[in-house]
Amino acid sequence: MSKVKYQGNVKHTYLLRRRITCNTCGAGYWGRAIRNHNTKKSTSKTVWYYYEHNPNHKCTNPSKRIPQHKIEDAVKTELLGWMVDPAAKWDEYIGEKKQASADVEKQIKKKINERKKLALEFERAKELVVKDVLTEAEFKEQRERIVAEDDKLKLEEKELREILEPEYHVLLGSGEAMEHELSEAFKSGDLGVNFYSADDWFEYIDLFDASVRVMHKKVEIKSGIGKKSLPVKDFQS
Repeated sequence: MSKVKYQGNVKHTYLLRRRITCNTCGAGYWGRAIRNHNTKKSTSKTVWYYYEHNPNHKCTNPSKRIPQHKIEDAVKTELLGWMVDPAAKWDEYIGEKKQASADVEKQIKKKINERKKLALEFERAKELVVKDVLTEAEFKEQRERIVAEDDKLKLEEKELREILEPEYHVLLGSGEAMEHELSEAFKSGDLGVNFYSADDWFEYIDLFDASVRVMHKKVEIKSGIGKKSLPVKDFQS
């Protein structure tokens, strides 16, 4: 979870850390807290939160600072709209993700079965040594080959499991329930940017691979199920 510490060890969450980039130079926007210096430091609790382009970085893009709540609310609003809009690619997107997960699971099972075959081959080789069918030198050669192949398969299986993160897979599996929950909230008028907790939003932003690109005159919000451009003036302080 992307958080930054400030006064009194209180934590603040930035949902879009590493997900906002400048279209002009490609640099990222990072979370920054700014205190109100017009009031006494000892009593002031006013802090503004922004995503900020490095002010010392030479870039012609004039939008170097964006209020956090404005850009995050815009991303949340677009994701919610895409998920409940009948015309959105929600079903198609979830279907593709489920299929991708199923394909990875098949590859993992294949690696496991190949490792089991190697284990059986190793046991047979040991039996052949006992029966004097294989020499110690031949057994050593086979053992080294089997161990090398097993290590390779083990690494490949690990990489596949990293792709198939448990939380990610659970989220995909609950796609229908989430869609129903969203639809009901949308109908009742309860659906808003605060419908989900920060932890939920981290998962959904990751699930849909949401990103933001800041241009001179517009801000582009993009995800796996849609793309929307909004005037940059909507995100000015």
